[in-house]
Amino acid sequence: MKVIILRTKKILKAVIALFVCLTVAVLPLVTVSGADSYKLTYEDFSGDSKFYNDNIAKAASLILYYGSCGEQVLRNAIAKVYGLGDIVYEIHTAATEIDHIISSKKIRNGTDEWYLVSVSLINSAGDQWYDNFDPGTGDIHRGFAAGEEYIEKIVEKYISDVVPEDKPLKLMISGHSRGAAIADLFAKKLIDSEKYTSKENIFTYTFASPNNSKAKDINDEKYLRIFNFVNPEDFVPRCMPAEWGYGKYGTVLTLPGKTTGSGQINGKYIEYSEYRSRMEAKFKLYSGQTFYSLDSGEEPIYKLFKTITQRIKNVEGMYTVKMDAGIGYKTMYEFFTTTVCPILSGRFEAEKDERLKDGLVNLLIAWLMPNTCAVYREFMDYMMEAEGFASAGDWLRSKNADIDSLTPDSALKLLLPEDIYTKYGKFILLISDFKLEQLIDSVKTSGHVFNSAHNISAYMAFVTTMTEAELLAPRSSNRTEIKTDKDIEIYRRDTGALVGRTVLNTVDKELMKAAGSVVIGTGNGALTVWLPNRENYEIRYVTNTADELRLRYRSSKTLKTTGDGVTYVSGDRSIARVDSQGRVTGTGKGSVLVSAVSFPASGEPVAAFTKVTVYYAWWQYLIKYLALGFLWY
Repeated sequence: MKVIILRTKKILKAVIALFVCLTVAVLPLVTVSGADSYKLTYEDFSGDSKFYNDNIAKAASLILYYGSCGEQVLRNAIAKVYGLGDIVYEIHTAATEIDHIISSKKIRNGTDEWYLVSVSLINSAGDQWYDNFDPGTGDIHRGFAAGEEYIEKIVEKYISDVVPEDKPLKLMISGHSRGAAIADLFAKKLIDSEKYTSKENIFTYTFASPNNSKAKDINDEKYLRIFNFVNPEDFVPRCMPAEWGYGKYGTVLTLPGKTTGSGQINGKYIEYSEYRSRMEAKFKLYSGQTFYSLDSGEEPIYKLFKTITQRIKNVEGMYTVKMDAGIGYKTMYEFFTTTVCPILSGRFEAEKDERLKDGLVNLLIAWLMPNTCAVYREFMDYMMEAEGFASAGDWLRSKNADIDSLTPDSALKLLLPEDIYTKYGKFILLISDFKLEQLIDSVKTSGHVFNSAHNISAYMAFVTTMTEAELLAPRSSNRTEIKTDKDIEIYRRDTGALVGRTVLNTVDKELMKAAGSVVIGTGNGALTVWLPNRENYEIRYVTNTADELRLRYRSSKTLKTTGDGVTYVSGDRSIARVDSQGRVTGTGKGSVLVSAVSFPASGEPVAAFTKVTVYYAWWQYLIKYLALGFLWY
């Protein structure tokens, strides 16, 4: 075996999330009062709204954050910090509605007097999740259009009740997540109609807006006065896919991410880690939580959307193309409305507990079944990395389970309803016990592990800790696809430091995590490399070797590695599992890297690699295809 020095320690990968990335948007936040004060003044609104105003952007993000903290916190913050009054704060959960905060303020400067009306639209709640996943096939996302019509009537009544007819009006519109998509459409309509005021007086700032339109006018320059902040590591702003023709009205401002964050600002090179450290402190101060993000940045999201759009070419296919979901052949629309939507819409409402349970069970079975198609598999693999099995842990603890003594069978018995367990339990254990072991490991070691990228706290923390120049700096992913049968090593030219590599076509994730902004992904016969600044890095090609072991499916062999204190790790337990004694068992057809890692008393860990190839014997193919073994063997 070729011995490779690794900067690594054993880390258990978090397993599937039963709450999609959007869930973090609705988590109750622990409110810690901050010292920020972005006063909304006459000067902020005296110019043309086509020019970005940093004070308005920061204030808008904070109002939305306070809106997620509850009514009393919100009212105190808006009244004391912004001087806004006549506050309407309403939480509505019907499918076509949107939670909203509307407030106003009379502003005078000498003889110039006008009213400012602030419209802030909060994220999704209740049955609104079903609308989020129902775009329709028209030019405008059907669910968001319904929300826009709803808020339009609310705002019209508010202005009629609060603002005197003879007073000029300026509008400040903001939103987060679903609220951002609706705010985007609402601002677009008001810019077109100039119903209450001229377009120069409509100031719009959104955060985490999904794509909402594929209309021909989406790139019209008159909408550039709408400013949309997006986090490149957030799943939501990429829905619906750009490959289907969708986008947002207005200017898109990309926040720093692992693969987009570093770059020159006013002649100074700023690393992503600097932005990250600033926002983490703010995130913790205000939300009371620790900020988590994906070690591989936007790579899992890129991989997910590439898989989806290769199989489904347009939005019509979302309703017509049926794929194996493990729980039957379902379209994407059917899959989400029988798994994700019931979980999200029922999470906080006891009367919807049965619907929540059904969605959780459907998603669990879809994840465990080996026949689930690549599109749904990629979605669930992304959720696995994004969030961990926090909800499963909550469910098990609610059953007073002894977490330390859980086995695959006892965990499954607690997670599934009795009738489902009786019908499918033994079958699921037969084909997926290694996944259930991963689940238990995740519950034991990580508990709550959330990808925070979509949380309004994250957007607020980034926006309020960055300067205007930093927020307006152009950012994009420098992505390169490399097809090679060799491994690669990536070095920084300025320091000579090794910042990324693959070993036997397996990414060294610990080095990638430690190095900062370099990300390497694998799949489809190619490596995908993200470099924040291409000219500052050198890619070298290297050849690595390893022992090879061929293993028949379901058979076992023991590795020849010797030495005390060796830890064995399989790169993919769905292909091969390895126990503490180095005994490897084939669990699925394919090739995987198995490492034997020793931890000396001093110095760095040392790893030796074995490439394990698992194959089917001829008689196993007969079982698989003639005896329906793909269902049970």
